[in-house]
Amino acid sequence: MLRRANLIVGLILLSSNALGSPISLEMASDDSPLISVSLAHTGLRRSSEFATEARIEYRSSVQLWVFKPFGGMMANSNGTLHGFAGLLIDVYLFERVVITPSFAPGLYHSGSGKDLGFPLEFRSQIELSYRFQSGARIGFGVNHISNAKLGRINPGIEAISITFSTPGFPSPG
Repeated sequence: MLRRANLIVGLILLSSNALGSPISLEMASDDSPLISVSLAHTGLRRSSEFATEARIEYRSSVQLWVFKPFGGMMANSNGTLHGFAGLLIDVYLFERVVITPSFAPGLYHSGSGKDLGFPLEFRSQIELSYRFQSGARIGFGVNHISNAKLGRINPGIEAISITFSTPGFPSPG
């Protein structure tokens, strides 16, 4: 798994240099906080886990080294709820393309959906989006939620999503 991740990072860096477009972890000069709304499909591994999911997130423009804080809430058609807060990184490619990996712990309630084995669950996600001149973004992502073996079981669940992000409130300071 680590070899595959290293290969992917290496290919991204190589293609960036070959195409003359540097990869940047620096914020765009006009980056502002984002309000993100997502629609998702869960149950990618098993059709019995299918649910339609909606998420709303606040993505801060405050940069802590290369990280930005964010938080949000997910609810799905099975009554599952997940409130989370964590960190993300915006990696800019070709000025308009943004890859955003993120990680967020949060409280999980299964409702009539999948029992993930513990109230504390961790969401890891990667999103690929197009950033418009206005700062708005449209993208798609995949995520995985699991309890990192803290609970009696750790089945995990995945989702694929489409996300629209729009500049939100002005940056503090």
